[in-house]
Amino acid sequence: MLKKILGIIHFTHNSSATLLINGKIIGCCEEERFTRKKHTNNFPLNPIKYLPKQGNIDSSQIDKIVIPYVPMKNYFSKLFFVYLIIENFLVKK
Repeated sequence: MLKKILGIIHFTHNSSATLLINGKIIGCCEEERFTRKKHTNNFPLNPIKYLPKQGNIDSSQIDKIVIPYVPMKNYFSKLFFVYLIIENFLVKK
């Protein structure tokens, strides 16, 4: 049985989806290619509909859907940014 995985990237400035069948990349595309809106962060519905057709499968045949999640991504730069806001704008000297 072939393993079919759909990867979805949504929480960035270029939302996209990728389809893998048995470890081989069948297709990968960004939402902006369908909507013509540069750097869109809209949910990638168009790639999700398009990729199963490219793999000659029905969407019901997808075994797993994966979404990356990195909670600590840019954590320290965000902390520093918050520190700068507090230091420069909220704390009266």
